[in-house]
Amino acid sequence: MKTPKNPITVNYAKIRNFLKEGKFEEAKELLDWGIMYLAVATNNNVQVIDKVSIDLWKDRYWLELENNNLIE
Repeated sequence: MKTPKNPITVNYAKIRNFLKEGKFEEAKELLDWGIMYLAVATNNNVQVIDKVSIDLWKDRYWLELENNNLIE
């Protein structure tokens, strides 16, 4: 049986698709949600999500915001 993926992983895949389709507002909303999710996970001492360090997830989310000029 396949282990279900964490919402942060599923969310990131959706973000990448939205960015490819030019749906920047939708991507920004999911990026904001993901950053908040990661902040809560960090506060709860989570170190790894789906075999990826939480610090790498944070980098991925912030880089998507920066690289796509979604920071206001």
